[in-house]
Amino acid sequence: DTDGAILPLMEMIYRLTTEKGERYHEIADRLLEAICAYLTKYANKKNKYEFVDSFKNLMYKNLSNCDFDIAEEIKKSGYSADHFRRCFKEDTGTTPLEYMTNLRINRAKKLLCATPYQSVENIAADCGFSDVFYFSRVFKKHTAAAPRQYRKEHESFI
Repeated sequence: DTDGAILPLMEMIYRLTTEKGERYHEIADRLLEAICAYLTKYANKKNKYEFVDSFKNLMYKNLSNCDFDIAEEIKKSGYSADHFRRCFKEDTGTTPLEYMTNLRINRAKKLLCATPYQSVENIAADCGFSDVFYFSRVFKKHTAAAPRQYRKEHESFI
């Protein structure tokens, strides 16, 4: 769920099944169908460029590494930076930096909800941010909420 589309649907299903409102089974089934369709769409998607898949895997492996330098890794790939970024954007819809930031923010959202006693500082470090203030600024830009506020708003799902 690199783009964060599945989590809100899962939260809706959770809320429906715990509250058990009117016709909740029918609504939960529809949401589950939407998730399956989404997963099928992306499971069958083949990237045009193999090196993009390899680079995405490298990004996943270095998600918590605050010293991971995307520009340096692109240089190591043997492709020019412009060509690499163009191909990456064609396959993913985002630049490598945007992709990595989205991965890190989505991981932070999950950690904020799943680990209520872990500090925001530790979560920032686990997500590859060496500066908690920068993490908070980027997080707020992507979610419209500060990390602590996001945790509070989503604590019903913990």
